[in-house]
Amino acid sequence: MITVLVSLISDQTIPNLLFIKEKQSQVDKYLFLTTPEMEAKNKIVSIIEAAGISQEKAARIQVEEDHVLGIIDKLGKADYHNSTDHQFLVNLTGGTKLMSLAVYEYFRKCNSIFYYLPIGKNQVLELDKKFNQQTHPIKTRLSLYAYLIASGISYSVKGKFVFSQSQCFEIFERYRKTHFRFDEFPIALALRMASAPVREENVRGAWFEEFVFYQIREQLNLSSESIASSVKIYQDKQVPYNDNEFDVMFVRDNALFVIECKVSLSGGNQKSKLDNSLQKLGAISKNFGLRTNSYIFTLSNLHNRPGEFNERLLRRCEVLNVKPPVDMRSFKNEIKMNEIF
Repeated sequence: MITVLVSLISDQTIPNLLFIKEKQSQVDKYLFLTTPEMEAKNKIVSIIEAAGISQEKAARIQVEEDHVLGIIDKLGKADYHNSTDHQFLVNLTGGTKLMSLAVYEYFRKCNSIFYYLPIGKNQVLELDKKFNQQTHPIKTRLSLYAYLIASGISYSVKGKFVFSQSQCFEIFERYRKTHFRFDEFPIALALRMASAPVREENVRGAWFEEFVFYQIREQLNLSSESIASSVKIYQDKQVPYNDNEFDVMFVRDNALFVIECKVSLSGGNQKSKLDNSLQKLGAISKNFGLRTNSYIFTLSNLHNRPGEFNERLLRRCEVLNVKPPVDMRSFKNEIKMNEIF
């Protein structure tokens, strides 16, 4: 019996990648249903690269996304319904609703099992032709590389860190005693510890970014394949400069988290600094179609006198799909990453 995994291609590639990785050991061939728009965006290429699928195992059929009978006709010409020695694992999660209807109508006449991955849940629903349903947990956990490559993103990460984990923590304890006053940061200590060249005006930012990285990696017990610092995003692989850079990025339980680190958001231009950071985090969802969990980490106090974030800030975060900031109050005591994420 030859097992064929069928994927419907759309902007959201992660459900397709997860299902492929989950079933990969059982699959002999892959069939991708795509559209002219998805072909132009190289979505199949991204999925194949992230999953490590050899090109000779992958076939594709290009269809018009809103033409049900045309989709059925193209599948019929491929003659899959006469392949009695084939079993089809059909992932209905991607594509458009009409593509899903057409694919179900065609493959229900074949030796097929249907699947659907609810967005944001690490589970897959298995459906037979009578819609009897079983729920299975997804055991696959994607690396940061697989997540970004499948999303069509080229990127690079920081290679050499300025501080070790113990140095970052020592600087933090010294700085905490000053109540994180910007002008009392232990610059001399940080510069003396630095193992890579760093300018005095940049040492605070370099330290804080690495401190947050180490804290998240340690507390969430993440592998080196799941988290990175100074992630430079390249929208066009042929262009030598990056489109954006994010301080810390990691994948946990197949969800993407992005953190922008700002030692200080205080001073006369606090609103401008904060708005720029929020816009930057909001852009990753807008520009790349990713479902992200985005945060600002800062050692400034963004709470007002009653101890609350102001309504404008919370509304701005909601509009841009950014979580409420993690500010000085979280760092004054022992910060708990499992509660934040």
